[in-house]
Amino acid sequence: ELFLHEMRGCKYPLRAYYVVLKVLSKSKIITVRKEKEKMIQLLFGSDNALFERKCREQAHTLLLSPLFDTLKELANTGERVIVLSASSVYLLEEVFKNLPAVEIIGTDFICRSGKIQRIDKHPFSIEKYELLSKYGVEEIYEMFYDSPSDECLIPLCKKWHKVKDGVIIKAGERTL
Repeated sequence: ELFLHEMRGCKYPLRAYYVVLKVLSKSKIITVRKEKEKMIQLLFGSDNALFERKCREQAHTLLLSPLFDTLKELANTGERVIVLSASSVYLLEEVFKNLPAVEIIGTDFICRSGKIQRIDKHPFSIEKYELLSKYGVEEIYEMFYDSPSDECLIPLCKKWHKVKDGVIIKAGERTL
């Protein structure tokens, strides 16, 4: 959404390039990671401070779903709550700043002299599974997800819920 927001006005023609990148990544010719790196370079000149500011600004425009209340309740009961997303850590930190008990694992960057050189960690699809292993997570009690790329985590879950616009549209549970 940030990329689309930034491609307004005189930058509107860049949408064609973005569509090409999207098609290439959906076709698995390039990775989603490479798609994001190219757009960060094009729209923000790889300027880390600018990109971070824009991500944090975008966080204030998001409508927080009813699931945010569920996360808040879980975090306040002492449950381990992990937000695992391919979104930028800058956006996620801003969205969840009032929930200090929530662990955030998102896309982060390798920077040099204030410029984003490349994406370091990119929790997308199977990389989510690999990152959870590094964080010592072998089982997930309950997962809420919004993308088919998250379904690789279902074998780890006791319960899972597919969400669209903050509303659960499909649920499942592993029987023991």
